[in-house]
Amino acid sequence: MLPWLNRTALVVRPKQPFFDWEMSLDPEFFADETPENYGSITYLLPECCCDEEVEEYVREYWNLIVEATLSCVWEDRADWPQMDYETFRQWFSCESDWIVLDLCSDPLEYQTHGGIDGHDPQVAQSNWEKAHPGRVSHPLPVPCPSGRHKSGRKGPWVPPSGTGFVM
Repeated sequence: MLPWLNRTALVVRPKQPFFDWEMSLDPEFFADETPENYGSITYLLPECCCDEEVEEYVREYWNLIVEATLSCVWEDRADWPQMDYETFRQWFSCESDWIVLDLCSDPLEYQTHGGIDGHDPQVAQSNWEKAHPGRVSHPLPVPCPSGRHKSGRKGPWVPPSGTGFVM
């Protein structure tokens, strides 16, 4: 019997406005990215019993989701769009599922790493611990769903050296 995780999966996918923004930054680099080939990011939320509860968590964490996604493709925050919750919902689709099964036999691992808060892992971890007492790890950064990054990297996300993140 597969173990159930006491989590709700939140699958977030960029919509066309996200891709329009990418194209405005560098049309040549982002020319082949579309909603169909970009992929998604899955976040684990606390176990939810209804859509309304999921929506509460999305409202709580939407800014982290935006930051994870934008920093994945463009590091210069000066070029990031101003965003509020309504704009977030126009730029990203969110789907949830309450059945999360673990197909792996090895235990889940939580790792400390940077990614927000100026890419300083100590600051990110400290801020995460203050906001989420008892939780073991800051959730960001995430791998780039497209496998591409404006820095010219292609392929999977590679953590910055010295962050303590182990792949």
